[in-house]
Amino acid sequence: MQHDEPRAVTWSEFESIFVNTLQIDEKWSLQGARAVENFGSPMAHAFIWWPHQLAQEVLCLREGVIEDPYPAPYMEVLVRTRIATCSDEAKAKDWCWQLNHILSLCSAVWVDHEIQLVATLCVTPNGRDLIHRLAESALEQIGVAFNAIEGLMPDADYKLLFTSHPVSGERREPDEMVDIFRYGAYPSLTQGISLEDAMVDARDNARSSLIDLGCHAFRAADEFDVVVTPDGVEVAVAYHPQDAETTRYGLGVSVDVLMGAVDDFDSPSLLDRVNEITIQMATTDRTSLMGSVRHMNGSLFLHSYLTAGYLNRGKRGSVEDLSSLIVNGVIHSFTAWAHCRP
Repeated sequence: MQHDEPRAVTWSEFESIFVNTLQIDEKWSLQGARAVENFGSPMAHAFIWWPHQLAQEVLCLREGVIEDPYPAPYMEVLVRTRIATCSDEAKAKDWCWQLNHILSLCSAVWVDHEIQLVATLCVTPNGRDLIHRLAESALEQIGVAFNAIEGLMPDADYKLLFTSHPVSGERREPDEMVDIFRYGAYPSLTQGISLEDAMVDARDNARSSLIDLGCHAFRAADEFDVVVTPDGVEVAVAYHPQDAETTRYGLGVSVDVLMGAVDDFDSPSLLDRVNEITIQMATTDRTSLMGSVRHMNGSLFLHSYLTAGYLNRGKRGSVEDLSSLIVNGVIHSFTAWAHCRP
């Protein structure tokens, strides 16, 4: 039976959804060839904008075709904010470590001698709605980066990576999206949705997908799943519905995927190892990273937060996309476990 190849998400379509979601002003952005020319290395597509003095870059890392079970085009997209260089590498990694314990939608890493905030998305024909979630991740980067300007500027060890728009110049007054992050004014998050129903469906879908990948996956408790790989690696997935008063992002659900007890990670420096793991997750082909690695109760977790506003978009499609995020988190955990075990 012939299977029709699904319609690919073009860069133009991706860029339009991303720009409209964040209401980006053309005056403070570079698109198309002008954005690509801004980078030393060649790439197919790029977009840059200045929400404040620190630019945010949106890059197409690669394009290809997923062959299994049916051919489907995909595009790997990176959103990053380059914050600062630092003369003390250990100090910079510790700053990233501390920051990752409050980040919910992106990660802080020390890479190429810079502190960067990063998030990635594998964009597929059936995952268009996830572009809205990537925009929420970009919004977290915008707010955290703006706070970093004030926090790091007095420290002589850090050099903030301020840049200017080639025509509009330096952006002295921040974009209104900064206030949305800082004061939690998320208008889309007030829409009604049953988080419990969404999570039940998403967990069922995720377990089915993991079983198809050869794993053993089962529901261990109301807020707890267990997944065992074909190699016998056991991973726990915990779900925590959040009250709107407990998080700046409004009503939603946090998902924590166990990556292993700290003693399981064979590294002379936990900070170095976590930084390496995060970079690895952000550069793995055909996966998405929209969360951060945290240390809790002697173990490392990949933490992510899923807003009610995001879940309410697209109804059923969003539940399926949430399932994909859970599966991605579990796959990242397996990869990190294999990377760090002796």
